[in-house]
Amino acid sequence: MLYILPIICTFGFSGSNTFKNIEVPLVTSTNKCFVKKDIYLSLYENERLNDVEKNILTKKIDKRLPRYIDYFKKYTRKSIFSWELIAAISYQESHWNHKAVSRTKVKGLMMLTKDTANYIGVKDRLDPNQSVYGGVKYLENIYKRLPNSIVGSDKIWMTLAAYNVGLGHLEDARKLTERFGANPNYWSDVKKYLPLLRLKKYYKNTKHGYARGNEPVKYVERIKAYLDIIYNNKKSYLASLIIKKQILENEKQILENEKSHLYSLNLKKKILENKKSYLASLSLKKQILENEKTHLTSLRLKKQILENKESYLASLRFKKIFNN
Repeated sequence: MLYILPIICTFGFSGSNTFKNIEVPLVTSTNKCFVKKDIYLSLYENERLNDVEKNILTKKIDKRLPRYIDYFKKYTRKSIFSWELIAAISYQESHWNHKAVSRTKVKGLMMLTKDTANYIGVKDRLDPNQSVYGGVKYLENIYKRLPNSIVGSDKIWMTLAAYNVGLGHLEDARKLTERFGANPNYWSDVKKYLPLLRLKKYYKNTKHGYARGNEPVKYVERIKAYLDIIYNNKKSYLASLIIKKQILENEKQILENEKSHLYSLNLKKKILENKKSYLASLSLKKQILENEKTHLTSLRLKKQILENKESYLASLRFKKIFNN
């Protein structure tokens, strides 16, 4: 069974977002986008994110984003776009499914049309590396083609709108915005008048005609919502890393303290052993002294015996002389 992807495969639906900017009326593109093996792609395509969708995205940030994050980072290192923004666009396009294929044969992680892929040089749209490369290059091309009067985040959001609906229709909406007295360089103004391109009274006087102008507005708003969740998740992840780092540092300190404690115990043990050895040496010295004392006593005793013997002999000699 295949599941409907919620307004995320408009890249390629009208043909207006191809590199050649062919403006095919969106009314002729009634096919929905189908993606294989994804049970979460039929949710509330006409509404802003609800809690269910937020939870799904949060889960996919953990399970799917790690598969593709290196590609997003690789091709945004020197780009005006952040990897988080490209990741949000990719989620809008394919829900981070590099095997995504629409009925109109728009394919891949960034849902590139065949014309765009050929122009940029992408040979395999189902290859996530090539798909992200092509998507970033195409977005950069749109960004550079927008007037210099559009600056900052307004230029980013209008780039996304043009990515969705086509540069021609975006320019029509900007002119319509100016006609109503609003600022065509502000996305906050232009997005109010983009939906008017669905009404004949407005699109009949434009260069590129009819467009489902409400879709790029929803497209940009959903990407903003995805981006907020990705950023918040990133902040939480970084916060968790800080906590983990602190825990590791604490554990390291505990280990060092335990090591110091063990060292001090070993030192105490060594001191005790040395003290024991010292006491043993003192006992030995005492024994030696006692032995020397005993030896001296024995020498004195021998001397006394010799003296007594000598006295005895002397007395014998005296008796002999006396008897004679």
